Parts: sequence; C-alpha cells; structure tokens
Amino acid sequence: MRACVQALERVRRLRVWTDRSTGNKTLRSRGQIRISGCLYAALTLLMFEVGCLSQNISGMVETCTMEGKPVNTRIQEDYPCFECVCRRGVVHCSRKECPQLPCHVRVVSTNRCCPYVCQGCRLEGKLLPATNQWQAKLGTCELQHCNNKIVTTSSKQCVTTCSDPTPSSSDHCCPLCPDCSRKDVALGEVFQSPTERCVQCVCSGLGIRCWRKVCPVLPCSAADRRKGPDGCCDECKGSQLIFELNDGQCWFGRGSLLDGETTKIDPCTTCSCENGTVVCQRKKCPHLTKCRGSEVYSDSRCCPVCPEYLLSNCSLPTGKTAQHGQIWNKDSDPCIRCSCDNGTITCVQVNCSNVALKCPTGQVFDFSPGICCKTCIEEPGICTVFGDPHYRTFDGRPFNFQGSCGYMLAKDCSASNSFSLVVANDAKRSRAFSWTRNVSLNLHNIDLNITLHQRLIARLNGRKVALPYTNRNVTIFVEKGFVKVRTTVGISLNWDGDSYLETGASSNLRAKLCGLCGNFNGFARDDFIGGDGNFKFDKNAFADSWRVTDDCTRPDYNTRPAEPCSKSVAARLRARQKCSVFKSPPFRPCYIHVDPTEYYKSCLTDSCECPRHKRCSCESLRAYTAACARRGVSITWNKNYFCNRTCGRGKFYSTCGPACKYTCKNYKNKRRNRRCKRRRCVAGCRCPAGYVLNRSKCVKSTTCPASPGENPFENILTRRSGKS
Repeated sequence: MRACVQALERVRRLRVWTDRSTGNKTLRSRGQIRISGCLYAALTLLMFEVGCLSQNISGMVETCTMEGKPVNTRIQEDYPCFECVCRRGVVHCSRKECPQLPCHVRVVSTNRCCPYVCQGCRLEGKLLPATNQWQAKLGTCELQHCNNKIVTTSSKQCVTTCSDPTPSSSDHCCPLCPDCSRKDVALGEVFQSPTERCVQCVCSGLGIRCWRKVCPVLPCSAADRRKGPDGCCDECKGSQLIFELNDGQCWFGRGSLLDGETTKIDPCTTCSCENGTVVCQRKKCPHLTKCRGSEVYSDSRCCPVCPEYLLSNCSLPTGKTAQHGQIWNKDSDPCIRCSCDNGTITCVQVNCSNVALKCPTGQVFDFSPGICCKTCIEEPGICTVFGDPHYRTFDGRPFNFQGSCGYMLAKDCSASNSFSLVVANDAKRSRAFSWTRNVSLNLHNIDLNITLHQRLIARLNGRKVALPYTNRNVTIFVEKGFVKVRTTVGISLNWDGDSYLETGASSNLRAKLCGLCGNFNGFARDDFIGGDGNFKFDKNAFADSWRVTDDCTRPDYNTRPAEPCSKSVAARLRARQKCSVFKSPPFRPCYIHVDPTEYYKSCLTDSCECPRHKRCSCESLRAYTAACARRGVSITWNKNYFCNRTCGRGKFYSTCGPACKYTCKNYKNKRRNRRCKRRRCVAGCRCPAGYVLNRSKCVKSTTCPASPGENPFENILTRRSGKS
C-alpha cells in the first residue's frame, strides 16, 4: 500500500501542459517513467482528475527515429491498453478504442483493455460469430442469425409485387417481377420498400425481387424492448452481463433452459437448448405466386395468405369473434366442443375414453370443472362423515357427534370466503343417535347452491337437475353409486345418497378452512377450534359451536351407552356378525396402512341402533375401503350384500333411470313421454318395466283404474287382443 502511495506522488509530480492552439492536455516529464502495477492505478486516477482519460496522451517519455511506426515502450508492459507511435522524433501514446459491441448479452473477457465481449453460437459443431446480420446458408434459401448465443433459423419469406412473376431459380430464392421502378438505387443494392418497412428489395437488369425481413429471437422480455432503427424489428434496451452456465444449460428470457429442453415462444417459433446455445426455428411459409392482390398478414397466422383465400371469422353470441379454425368448449357445457370454419360454427359432443390413466404419486384420475373428460389432478385432502354420524377431519382426527341440527362442516375462513358446506343431521328412529340427511354447498363467488339429498337427488338453487350436469364452474355426475360434485374453488363432494359423505379440499385451501372438518393445516391436535375462534376440549361443545340452525331437537348425549349394544346381548351378537367382515382376509393387507379399530367400533355402534330398513354396517365399510384405496390398497368385498339399497312397495333402485315418474294418470300422454325421453337419466327408486305408480305403489299399467270418460274395458280388451 505504501508503494502505491509513493507511486501516486510520483505521478502527481508529472506536469500537465495545455496546448493553447488546440486545447489538448499533455503529461510531460524530464526523464523516462516506468509505470508499475501500482502506478497503473495512480495514473488512471490522475487522468480522471485532469479529464484526459479518453483523450490522446503524449509526452517526452522517449525519443524515436522510426517516424510513423509503432513503438514498443516499457509503459505497455504494465498498461497494455495504450499503443505508441513515433511522431516527429517523439513517442506519442494513446488509449486503444474498444469496438462497439452488437449484442445485448455480454460476458467478461480476459482482455484487460476491453472487459466485455459478445458470445458466439455453436451449431452443428461450428462456431458462429455474433452479428446483427442474417447469413444465408450456402446453396439454400435458409437464413441464420447468431446473436446473444441464440441462433434463429428461417426460410426467406418472398414477397411478389406483380400478378404474374417469373418463378424462382436455383440462383435466386424469390420470384422476379419485371420493371424495377426505383431509379434512385443502384443495381444489386438492397433497399427498403417505401410502402412496407419490413419488406426489402433488390433490382437487377431483369426486374425486381422482394422479401419480407425476418426478425431474430431476442433474449430480453417484451417490456425491455424498443423498435429498432429500421422501424421493423425490435431490439433490446441497454445491455446485460451474464456468466456461463454448466451442463449445457442456456440463458433464455429471464430464466434458463436445460440442455435438450424445448419451448414454444409463439405459434410460429419453437426454441430448444442445444449444448449452451438456444436454437430457434421460425415456421417455413410457402411462396405465394398467384395472388390477385397483395398477400395478407394477420396476428393469428404465421404465414401470409392471398386475399381471395382469406377465410371468414365467426361471430359468437357473446359479441366476441372466433378466428377461422379456432376450437373452443362451451362455457355452459365443456363436453360440447365448437369450431369456426369459414364463418360457420359447428358444435359436437366430446367423446371421452373409458381407459383410466395411471397417475403419478400424489395425483388421482378424476374430473375437473371446465374439462369434459377425466384427467390426472392433485389428490385432495379428505374429510369423511358416515354412520351415526362419525367424523374424520382433513388432518385425520376422528370423533363422534350425534346432534340432529344443521352444522357447518367446512368453510373457507380466509378473506376470499369462496364457499360454505352445511350438513343437516336427523334422528331416525333413535333417541341417542342421528344420521346425515342432506348436504348443502354454497359457492359464494358465483351465487350457486348445490344440495344433495337422499336417493342421490341433486338440486341447483332449489331446482332438481338431471345428471350429469356440467358448466365451467361445477361438474355433478353419478359414478359407482355416488353423486360426485367437483368445483373450481377446490372443494369436492362424494355422496352415497344415504349418510356417507366424503369432502375433498385441494392444496390451495390448506390452513384456510374451519368447521367440523378442521382447519386442514396438517396438525390434528388443533382441529377442535370452535365457531367462536376458541379451542374446545369437549367434542360436543366443539360441534355445537358450529351449529347453524336453532329449530331442531338435539338428542341427549348423556343417554348414549358407553359400550355399543350394552343393553341387549342379541343386538350385540347381531352387530358383531355384521361387522366381522373387518376381520376377514380381504381386509388384512390394509391393516398396516389404515388402522381398522375406529372403523370397527363405528360399525358396531351403527349396527346396534340400526333401523330395520337400513344396512348400517355399510357406511363404516365404505369409509374404511375408501381410506385404504387412497393408500393404494384395493379391497374386494360384497357391496351388494352389505350396501344394497331397498326402495319398498315394489320399486327398485337405479343410478340411471327415466327423469319422469310414470303414473296411472300420465303414462298414456304421448307428448309428455316424448319430452321425458329426451331428458337425461336420474338416480332413484322406480317401478319395473310394465309397471306404473298408483298411490306410491307399483302396479301393472293394465290394472290402472279407468280415467273419467275412458272405456273401463279398454285395458282388458287390449290385453286379450295381445297388444299389451
């Protein structure tokens, strides 16, 4: 450090002379000066002080005899950015000028004088220099542009200025039009079209050839661009200093690409990273030589078209315009796909493949709102309600609660308040237990209410709907004995039409929920946060805090027996027999994944208090097998025996049947029958073929009582004549 201070003092003792005639400043000394490493920094500082860093520096350092010849001096050993020339017997030294860099992206150079350089491009084993000019590939009409370590390749886009040009030849890529009207340009000189900035032409003795200028792919984002001096292509503002990436990766835009990775930056250009160089291919367009007028370009097309072949767009009912060839799905029904063909809109039903995809870990094959067919989506968190009822929160905490009112099962408690889900419980022939009667989902952002009832009945804003039903926000369908609801807010429902409910929540709702299903934050211990925001130690107090209706009679929790079936030995034996399936061989492979203890206890409890018309063990079995399936363990069991639905009074249950009920009074109405056949099927109880309803009971249609004005013997005569 002391040596550098001394060197600085030596440099400061140099006298600064100003030429009065020219104003040039000069450093002079009476003897030779050897500038060491420390003096290099001192000299630079002094030059800043005297304002002559970028100007020529001359002085009486050395004398010379080779007039006009370069002179090697000792100053250049430590300061190579100067070059010296012999002028009038005196050595004059001046700073070297760095070349103007034509690139936006720069790297640090090993040259001490010019610290930054542009990077070339490596393509097909060759190194291409960085330049702003397009280079033609020898013997082809292909163009290449290398800059910022991006290679843009394109074919020459020819433009014709006449209706009947001479076709292109092996020597020229573009066709020739006669009579070059530009007299102010020399033959062979490339000039810009006066009418179109992006069109360049060249005149020859035979005529004129024109082509459209192709713009290279830029490394900067759209916000960092400006129009270039030619008024056609954009260029990047300023410059950017980068460092080299490893493993063949490429800088591109505001990020990087892996070696071999491909991306499409617009409909006309595809780029890929090839060993550190980005190679972009512009779409090749055919030559248009028979257009009746000037070819037409548009933002929606890569290539120009002749005006006589320009196809019409389509006007949509919403007032928007669809381009020719555009394909879209209806907002009201994603299973209806429409297309625009030269001004005509055609819509068809989408046919989905029945083949289930094998999804990666953490995803399930299911429907997503706004998409017609099943696809792999993120596996949601699950909250289960089943039986008398039993609850299992999103974070896996089980508890039982027998309230018979309406309760907030789950709710978006964040600022968005996107949905709320309410379950209505009801005591069915039991003083101490209750069952889930229906489910009501409110989507607040779109003002839609979905209610799921017994027998797989679904209502939208109070009106019964035929299933499947779909729009861009909601999908409702029947599958494997469940009504399933999928929404865009991230909440999903699986309802068996009795008392089993699965509620799914996507990851975007994590730690945003509240209600009986907990807060979905990954910790089961804090799930009992009540509706007042306080933690509840008692499960009944927790559940009561989420009650949303007051006009209900709650069962007395204290009357519930401590042990299932403790008051009846026969009921206990019957319940154990029904629930013994949990101990059967098909269920054992899942024991290590899902503990069956809680589910078995729930089965015993439900079976002890089960009304005669219900198969109560089914709910616990459904819950356990569904939990196993989510862990990848499939259990085969007799669903028909344990979960068969009964309707009574001669009716049978079907997940897809006529949307209209046929009675003795309406089954002969042909107009009504035709209208009903056009409606989608619905789930529910119905009469067998040849039977109709009469006072809620299925009877043969031929035994229906005669209507007023009808021949009472018509049915008998019809049956005897063999027409029935």
